[in-house]
Amino acid sequence: MAGLVVQRRRELGLVDQDRLAAGHAVDIKTQYRVRLSGGDVSGPELWEWVRNWLGLLGEAVLVKERSGRRVIGLLPICPTRMTEIATAKSPFYGFSTTSGTMRRVPKADVIWIRRRDLLDPLTGRGIGTARALTDEIEIDEAMAGMAKARFFNNATPDMILGLLGPPSPGGEALKRFKQEMEDRHRGVERAGQTQVLSGDFKAQQFGHTMVESQYVQTRQFNRDMHMQGFGSPPEIFGVLQNANKSTITASREHFWVYSTMPSLNRIRGALQLALLDEMGDDEIL
Repeated sequence: MAGLVVQRRRELGLVDQDRLAAGHAVDIKTQYRVRLSGGDVSGPELWEWVRNWLGLLGEAVLVKERSGRRVIGLLPICPTRMTEIATAKSPFYGFSTTSGTMRRVPKADVIWIRRRDLLDPLTGRGIGTARALTDEIEIDEAMAGMAKARFFNNATPDMILGLLGPPSPGGEALKRFKQEMEDRHRGVERAGQTQVLSGDFKAQQFGHTMVESQYVQTRQFNRDMHMQGFGSPPEIFGVLQNANKSTITASREHFWVYSTMPSLNRIRGALQLALLDEMGDDEIL
């Protein structure tokens, strides 16, 4: 299982540069391992959870598992289940369980990784990139719903038709006309069919077309905003309209340097601060 490797600073920090220059290999021994626990879920998948929580919610929570006083594992907890934040007066974090009960965990056993809110950096909850993109995400979801409603059409025509002339007794002609429209145009399998009428009638355009609403352009704009907000090159998501072989190759380095590494460094820094106290000052994560 993928794990956290903690190594002695004296073996990792000041390496003999003369030995490196001479081409000698430097043997770095693993002194301490902490597994990332999660039942039958793999370690890489659990780390993906942590990264996604940081990106979407702006925070991730890991609870230390112990054998006696020794830390033997880290248990990821979804941040939305954290209902109580530890304070000086109450050094416990509170979590809601799937059964609806509450569990309090000592502050020393919780690793709270945050992208800090600059308005409340010390005690406030984390703030994720997804929050800044809330409007764009909601607009895109609404436009997808609009396309779905238009596809299934719900017997809503593109225009309103009205019969001219004196009404028939009891409105029978209008009822027949309405029923015929329902039978011909309700449902996705009948969308786009032509309706031929005899007699005088009046037609009025109802609503606007997808082209007039700039549907495709708006969804592409929202897509680009999502990628830019998360610092991801379009090639990573398969958007290749303006791509070539060189930009595709460069996009991997760009994604690693400007998107993946900052997130990993944030996780590493938080883990180091939380675990060094458990392992002594002469160790490094």
